[in-house]
Amino acid sequence: MTSRKVRRPSLSFRLGKESDIPLLSGLERSISGATVSDSYWDWKYYKNPAGHALFVLALTGERVIGRLAVIPARFSVGGQEIIGAQEVDVTVAEDFRRLDVLLSMINLEREILSQEGIGFTYGFTVDSTSTIAQTLMGKTKIGAVARLVKILNVRPHIENRLSFGFLSGIISLPINFVLKAIYPQKFETPSRKQIRKITRFDSRFDDLWQRVKNDHNIIVTRNSTYLNWRYVRAVHRTYEIFCIEDESTGAVEGFIVFGLKKDKFLIGEIFEILSLKTEDDVIARSLLGVALEKMRQKKAAVVRCWMFEHSHIFPELTRAGFIQRKKKGRDIMFRNFAVHSKAISDVFVKEVGNWYITKGDSDDEYRS
Repeated sequence: MTSRKVRRPSLSFRLGKESDIPLLSGLERSISGATVSDSYWDWKYYKNPAGHALFVLALTGERVIGRLAVIPARFSVGGQEIIGAQEVDVTVAEDFRRLDVLLSMINLEREILSQEGIGFTYGFTVDSTSTIAQTLMGKTKIGAVARLVKILNVRPHIENRLSFGFLSGIISLPINFVLKAIYPQKFETPSRKQIRKITRFDSRFDDLWQRVKNDHNIIVTRNSTYLNWRYVRAVHRTYEIFCIEDESTGAVEGFIVFGLKKDKFLIGEIFEILSLKTEDDVIARSLLGVALEKMRQKKAAVVRCWMFEHSHIFPELTRAGFIQRKKKGRDIMFRNFAVHSKAISDVFVKEVGNWYITKGDSDDEYRS
């Protein structure tokens, strides 16, 4: 009896376009079961002020079975503005998860990025995907962004492990008492400053950006246009934004962006915290204080934050009681396209101390 070879379905690969948005929602639903609105993809891929996303689709007939995308981002690199792009949304249907499918999407993406004049791409991986990103996608590992956590209330953690609710209350009471004693939650407004909740970023944040950008060698451009797109006009979740202003001039000295999400218990997440680099950063300390207090009032059990250890914000996080999750960093990956540009030379970019990264620079939380 002769065996027959199973013929593989023919595949095609092409650059996606705006009219493909419904296909993206369908792909997400077929792979993860999640319902993601078309408005989410429109916001993420086509409302970005740095430019619309570039995404590659893999198809068999009319069926989309894979996607790989990059989202443009304006960077300040050594004081020079350069367009980079974050690599996101690498997705392949389970029945087509083969090396040739992934490599075909990667190769087409490289061609498109070179034609579009993208200076470099970056992205985030975990241990399981870091090696793939380096060997197959040609990326260079810069370093791991520390993922920090602060426990606000241990009771939900204990309840998640015990079947007797009354015991969790008894056990958590003294632990919470000790945590509050070690890390008191009171925050003070700096002298001649005021803390204010805002609903949009105005031109004063452009002034802050001009003052702050030279504190960091590689940082996403955080002007009002970008911040309003990223946090005010987002369609998938809501954020709270607080800033510190000078009482006499109204100038903004710093800001923080945070939000909440429901998992096994309520989790707080800090996406942005920006202030001028100083030895005693009372601005960052006050912003952290108000954010932690607001999240505690809303019954968050834990707060998460990303920050490189070399950042001037990192000591303020540890002072506030944040601890680093061991072996839980997110590796930042880099791929250079403008090889001959001094502003993004490999040596400059590979130095992890040049980077300023927060959770908001990732699309890790784009889906609520």
